[in-house]
Amino acid sequence: KLFQLAILNEIQHNKSGVTEFTESDSVIPKMFITYNKRKLGVEYLKNTMGPILKDVVKEDISYEMKATMIYNKLITDEELKTGKKSTMNRTVTADEAAEHPKVKELLEDTTAKLTNVCQKFLDGILNSLGNVPYGLRLICKQMKEISLDRFPKSKTEQINQVIGYFVYYRFINLAIVTPDEYNIGGRELSINVRKNLVVVSKILQKAFDLTLFRKNHELYPLNKWLEKSKPRIVEYFNDLIEVPDAEEYLQVDKYNELTQKTSPLIIITPAEIVETHTLLNSHVAELTDDKVPGSDKDCLLYT
Repeated sequence: KLFQLAILNEIQHNKSGVTEFTESDSVIPKMFITYNKRKLGVEYLKNTMGPILKDVVKEDISYEMKATMIYNKLITDEELKTGKKSTMNRTVTADEAAEHPKVKELLEDTTAKLTNVCQKFLDGILNSLGNVPYGLRLICKQMKEISLDRFPKSKTEQINQVIGYFVYYRFINLAIVTPDEYNIGGRELSINVRKNLVVVSKILQKAFDLTLFRKNHELYPLNKWLEKSKPRIVEYFNDLIEVPDAEEYLQVDKYNELTQKTSPLIIITPAEIVETHTLLNSHVAELTDDKVPGSDKDCLLYT
C-alpha cells in the first residue's frame, strides 16, 4: 500500500505525462535504488550479473568504436614498431578514418564482440525474470496501472520505456558500471575494463529504452542488434508486471494478521529507522489530533 500511495502521489502532481518520471528526482527512482543495497536486490545482481561480468573482466580487451581513436592508434602502433614517423595522414575526419581498410576491419570485429557480450547480458537479464525481487515487480505493476488511469492516452511503448528506465538504469545498470561496489568481478578493475563496461551499459540502456543510436553516433552499428532484441524486451516488460497483489502474494490481510502466532520479519537498518522517525516528526501535526484530551504526540508516534 505504501508503494501504491507513493506512486499515486507522484502521478497526481505529474502534468506532463508518464515520461516525466525519467526526468525528475521523484520518490520512485529512490524505491528502485533502495533495492541495490538491500539483500534481495544485491543477491539478484550478484547471481545474474556476476558470471557475465567475470568473463568481461577476464578478457580485458578494447571496445573502442570511435574511428578516429582507432585510426590514431594505428599510427602510434606503426611508429612504435618501426621507429619512424608514419606517413598516414594525421588530419582525417571521422568518416575518412572509418573508410580506412584496417579501421573498417577493426570496427567490424569490435561490433561483433560488443554484440556478443551485450547478448550475454541481455540473456542473463531476461532469463532471470523469475528471480527479480517481488517488490520491484510490484512497483512496476502499480506504476503501469496508475499511469494508465492517470494518463489514459499514454502509449504502451511510453510506459514500457519508463519501466525499462527504472528496472535497468536505476537498478541493474549500477551493478554493471560499478561491479566492485557489489563485490562482483573477482579482481580490481583496470581503466580499460571500466571503459568497456560503460560502453556496454550505454548499449543496454538503449535496448531497455526501446530506442536506437543516431546515425552519426559511434555505436550506430549496434542498432541492428537493438532492433532484433526489441520484441524480447517488450515481452519481458509484459511478463515483469504479471505478479499477484501484495495481499495475495504475502498471504496477509487485516484479519489474519491478528491470528498470526509468529510475528512477520521486517528487515530495517538503523539509518532507515532514523529517517522514518524524522519523517513522522515533520508531519506530527497531520498525524495526531490535538483535540483529543491528554493527547501525547510523542507517545502516539514513537510507541
